[in-house]
Amino acid sequence: MTKIVERLHALRALTADYVRTAPIGPPSAPNLHRELGLTRTFAWKVSRFLASTRHVDIVEFLLTPEGAAILAQQGERATGDVQSARQYVESYTQKHAALLALGSLDTLAALLRSAEGVETELIPRPLLRDAFRANRAIWGVEATTLVRTAIITAEPDRPDRLRYVIVYMLHGLRLLRPCSDCLISRERPTRVDMKPIDVTAVPVIPQANASLPASYIAELCSPAGIVVARRMSDDRAVTDAVIGLGVGVNEPCTLVKAETYPNAQTRVRNRDHTLAAHSLEVRFPVEQIVIEQYCDPALGLGEPTAQVKALLDGRPWYEATRAETLAVPCDREHVTSGVQLAPPSRCPVYERALDLVFTSANIDRARLTHTRATYVHPPVPTVATMIRALAER
Repeated sequence: MTKIVERLHALRALTADYVRTAPIGPPSAPNLHRELGLTRTFAWKVSRFLASTRHVDIVEFLLTPEGAAILAQQGERATGDVQSARQYVESYTQKHAALLALGSLDTLAALLRSAEGVETELIPRPLLRDAFRANRAIWGVEATTLVRTAIITAEPDRPDRLRYVIVYMLHGLRLLRPCSDCLISRERPTRVDMKPIDVTAVPVIPQANASLPASYIAELCSPAGIVVARRMSDDRAVTDAVIGLGVGVNEPCTLVKAETYPNAQTRVRNRDHTLAAHSLEVRFPVEQIVIEQYCDPALGLGEPTAQVKALLDGRPWYEATRAETLAVPCDREHVTSGVQLAPPSRCPVYERALDLVFTSANIDRARLTHTRATYVHPPVPTVATMIRALAER
């Protein structure tokens, strides 16, 4: 963010210095029109570019290199200084390119709005659909549905601690171009402040399968023989990647894993833990993502809220600052205790997977509240997070 602001101000300072070489007085729109012969519209844009105080407005009225060339041409006519005009255009063009190296003007404006706390729907839905189609062609991979379900209950032997059971379901993964490995998930247990939690995931239904990590439910994964490689990084992040998936296979690739995070955090809030949350990171084009929670109402947790953010600099979601994310539209529905939502559309393994997990984990699904957030054509990369406040005591 600092680089964006610095480069914006460098462009504006350069232009202000050049305009001051012309004998026009204050760079108001009337003066620029009358003394330099700029059109009224362009004179107004230049004056706004020089006078705006909000960074978002500076981006909106930013001169293109072509606009700077027009300003220099008119300034040369007024002053007769060819050298200054040429130097201005060359320097402006270089600095403008350096700014765009940080992202498109739309992206930069969105980042600046986010940093200023502007709450607005910044990405129209039709644009998201078009972006999904473009990303599918660029990345050479697509998926139909990605679901992450968190089942939050108290630890059976430690009722003062929370246990998370996480179910990950990916359906319709398809390669459009050859790829040696395709990253499908990255997990790192963290607090809401992104500090890592020292907890190790345990498979809900341990599997002995040479081609899949132990947490994957082999009977729900297809096609037969699909290979998933798991790696752990120094920061305790666990990444899973599909290896050797054929291009355009007829049978859609489906993957399901279920893991328990025992003693994940305290049940009531303290200095280190104030919220119960889980996140779903999306690193490839997918038609819809679903993030949901089943929660024991006896825990006394607060009402759930869903946040869906686009990650704008490519770093892992747990390293991104607020200024490096962008809020995107999210459809959310909440069902009260004892009533369950219908399975998400286009995820045929959903009910079978959850039946297996609830049975294996010995959890009564009917007594839990159910919250779901669904998002269609999310940007890439995206992180969806569902949050509840911990009980006071």
